[in-house]
Amino acid sequence: MCGIAGVLRSDGRPVDPDDLRPMVAALHHRGPDDNAVYCKGRVGLAHTRLAIVDIENGGQPLFSGKDLALVCNGEIYNALYLRKRSRDFAFATETDCEPILELYERHGMEATRHLRGMYAFALSDSSRDEVVLARDPVGIKPLYYAPTKTGTVFASTISALLSTGAIERTIDANAAQQFLQCQYSFGAATPMSTVKRLLPGEVIRFRKGHIVERRRDHALRPIRPQNWTEAESLSRFDAAIRNSVEAHLQADVPLGLFLSGGIDSSILLSVLAQSGRASLTTFTCGFEGQFAADEREAARSLSNAVGATHHAVEVTDADFINLLPRVAAALDDPTADYAALATYKLGQEASKHVKAVLCGEGGDELFAGYGRYRVATQWWRFYRRGKLRAGIMDDLGVLRTDSVDWAGQLDGETPFHSEYACRLRRMQAEEFSGWVPNDLMIKLDRCLMAHGVEGRVPFLDPIVIDTALQMPDAHKIHGRMGKWILRRWLQLNSNAAQAFARKQGFTPPIAHWLDLCGRRLAPLVAAQPVIREFCRTDAVESLFGSGGKAAVKAAYLLLFFALWYKVHIERCSPEGSIFDVLSVRS
Repeated sequence: MCGIAGVLRSDGRPVDPDDLRPMVAALHHRGPDDNAVYCKGRVGLAHTRLAIVDIENGGQPLFSGKDLALVCNGEIYNALYLRKRSRDFAFATETDCEPILELYERHGMEATRHLRGMYAFALSDSSRDEVVLARDPVGIKPLYYAPTKTGTVFASTISALLSTGAIERTIDANAAQQFLQCQYSFGAATPMSTVKRLLPGEVIRFRKGHIVERRRDHALRPIRPQNWTEAESLSRFDAAIRNSVEAHLQADVPLGLFLSGGIDSSILLSVLAQSGRASLTTFTCGFEGQFAADEREAARSLSNAVGATHHAVEVTDADFINLLPRVAAALDDPTADYAALATYKLGQEASKHVKAVLCGEGGDELFAGYGRYRVATQWWRFYRRGKLRAGIMDDLGVLRTDSVDWAGQLDGETPFHSEYACRLRRMQAEEFSGWVPNDLMIKLDRCLMAHGVEGRVPFLDPIVIDTALQMPDAHKIHGRMGKWILRRWLQLNSNAAQAFARKQGFTPPIAHWLDLCGRRLAPLVAAQPVIREFCRTDAVESLFGSGGKAAVKAAYLLLFFALWYKVHIERCSPEGSIFDVLSVRS
């Protein structure tokens, strides 16, 4: 795991190494072990390294001949396979990223179709005066770019782009509207008006600083569902998850596991225990008081059952007040995900013990763990697509205008329209276009990398994804229970896990936190210029302390948006409480 950045000039002038230094400093937390800058002509590349594979010799950029230079953020899990089948390529390191160079020499922009992993990379080909940017199909690893007066800059984070001083700190009103309705924005646009995301699976070719070609691969391929028996589905899932976990264990440093006590992380724990790992380290999180479901005891029991070393973290009321600004600083591409604060604290604790952790993200989305998936497959129940995409601010009278068709814009981002696209698959396609890359993966990446910890997600491996797509819907949803085949697998492989326990969900006590300080927060949030721009001040104040699930969610979203704006647009320090940060005058 690393940070990458670059400058692509279109004005003919060579890049000066000093042009990259601010971005290197801004990406230090993503790669505290080493950094390097490479400049050749109108191209400059930068890399900050978190050393996990080939610790001694795996520094970047990586080179092939005089023309190709590569910087990569991520892990290539089929690197050993790619090395074995390479055609006379002179590998200089043992790092997992170097095979990208050989693939590019053979396949050009199609090289990514041979990769299994999570990645965002930049490859400079000086013989053609070109640079290729690429991102993995799920969108696990981030990559952003922005035009400037002299060309294009790109980086792993928006904050690194802003550090150059070449990017205007202004809001994209359309993306902000999406955020206010969905808690994240989707597509290429970010709330920072000049900054664009590479879409998941996108490959973009730049020549002389300008885009000349782009192509894209989607994580959810149009695979025909198979008429498997339950036994066959169990066998296929067993083979896929074991293969994926084994691939995700490739590292030259200790790895840990985020263990919630739920189905997905319990499966990972069982596979790890059965793989014969000499030592396991697990981490779990709970909340102060009795205002949220607490899975710490269940997680501790599971960890103890396999002889793992266990660490428990508590998120307190004081953390909400004092750490939330730092979380907003980490989430420069904003997502108002309730779980971000807990993920941030887990990353903080994990950094004391390991450099990388396995995480259970993706299990719910692939195997229908949420109640909304069950609704989508039950045609006899009241079901409308528009209802499933109701906005957070709908019917609250908060927004000054709702004229932006944020929901309609999502249709253009949904790739999975095929003869195999049943209701469940169409909904999953929406999730993988918006929720998965722009909420789930951003939250995981930023909140862990803020502490120099890599997050790995075995459920989002292409082998597991393809297995899930081939599996009959009836093996995902069984009556009123989601993730059926995962529960059956856990029943057969773990005596300690509660395979058929009702899903609790990881829901922080947001209502309790807002009750504690809502009266003080309401006027501060309502007074922020960005909130006044999009919202009615009196309606904003009435959300805080009014109770009700919809009001609580909206109030938290506006609080987070106000903090994000303070830190990233107004450049306020995130050090201090939410009251301190919101009280700073612009």
